[in-house]
Amino acid sequence: MKRINRLKVFLYKDILFTVFLVIISIPIWLSFDVSELNEAKKYDDYNYINYEFLNNPTYTLASVSDDYALKNIETQDLIVYNYTKADANYSLVLKINKQSTAVIDDIKLNVNYDVNYLKDFKYYEDNNYYYYIIDSDHLQGDSQKYILSMWNDEENIQEANNTFDYEFVIL
Repeated sequence: MKRINRLKVFLYKDILFTVFLVIISIPIWLSFDVSELNEAKKYDDYNYINYEFLNNPTYTLASVSDDYALKNIETQDLIVYNYTKADANYSLVLKINKQSTAVIDDIKLNVNYDVNYLKDFKYYEDNNYYYYIIDSDHLQGDSQKYILSMWNDEENIQEANNTFDYEFVIL
């Protein structure tokens, strides 16, 4: 029994010593320079996603059939990459100026040879732009290639003076 009581005393001494050591060390830790920590916090929300357009064709949005468009309209190739081990999310977005006069509902979009009407994609808008979400994904130490092209439905005839101000962006 004496041995157990002595063990309890040593245990209490160890606990009190540890608490005392922690209390004494707090001012020492607070005196250290944390500017490096602030520098590291800058990279906490860093976006590791990069992208590159391999070419930059101009689209006239001609009214053509899907078969013709897939064979003859130049594609815009885009590579999205993240070569770090950090897992990062991204969205491929088609940003269209609201000042554009082209009929958006009749525009077809080819994304990696999958053809859909632009109106079928989910979109958001603000005062100046429509933002169509073409694809959302995440990358970690990898890349994703997109082959993109646009044209008008063959039933829709665009007026010659219609404008279509757009750009593909990665958010």
